[in-house]
Amino acid sequence: MTSTAPWLAHYDAGVPPTLAPYPSRTLVDYVSGTARNRPGHPALLFKGASISYAALERMSTEEEFATVSLILGSRAETRGVDAFALSLIKAERQTRKLVTHLVYQFPAFGPSDVSALRGALGASHRVYFDGFLRGFDALYPRTIEALVGPDYARLEARLDEAIDHRNKIFHGQLTARSLSTQDLVDLVTDINLWCASLGAGAVAEVGYDGFERDSFRKSAIPDLWKRYKMQFVSVADYQAFIRGHLER
Repeated sequence: MTSTAPWLAHYDAGVPPTLAPYPSRTLVDYVSGTARNRPGHPALLFKGASISYAALERMSTEEEFATVSLILGSRAETRGVDAFALSLIKAERQTRKLVTHLVYQFPAFGPSDVSALRGALGASHRVYFDGFLRGFDALYPRTIEALVGPDYARLEARLDEAIDHRNKIFHGQLTARSLSTQDLVDLVTDINLWCASLGAGAVAEVGYDGFERDSFRKSAIPDLWKRYKMQFVSVADYQAFIRGHLER
């Protein structure tokens, strides 16, 4: 063994060369478990400050957008476009995580399936923000519109506008109008409001806002999956769902 792993020769006596067999749970699973069992226990310590496991586990919209606030508060000439691009990434990721969280609630899926579920989605190169919105509505009986609330139509239009601007900016194209830093900041404000509204509605409905650390966790709501409009019993079912509802 030391010929292929020479560092093993330097292990102290009694230290095993491997900890196999490894548990099927991920590090995030253990963090989540500790947050449930010992929420006030320090998870991180730095120069006298500490963050509890509960705080580490929880990621509110305000905390999620803290980096965006730092960018906007900087003197960088590109702060408007930088904050704008990052905000859109966060909005798109939130909706993706809400969908994957719903999917993971099926009894057929557990920690050993996380890699396959991630791989099924990662294998598709035709899934975009609008696909995750469609997918959520196809799977869950209460729509994204209902979760976002009365400002849905305006905010959805602003998200569509932002995505169109972002795509043109990233491809070096001219936008339909010249965007000032204030225009971009106003878009950031509405993206943040969309995320906060969706997150609050999702927490009330499914117990997860799309920002907490890991979407592949079982909900505290018993049998949440029984509410769904369709049922999955395998990764193949999820792959078919991706093709039928998420992909363009």
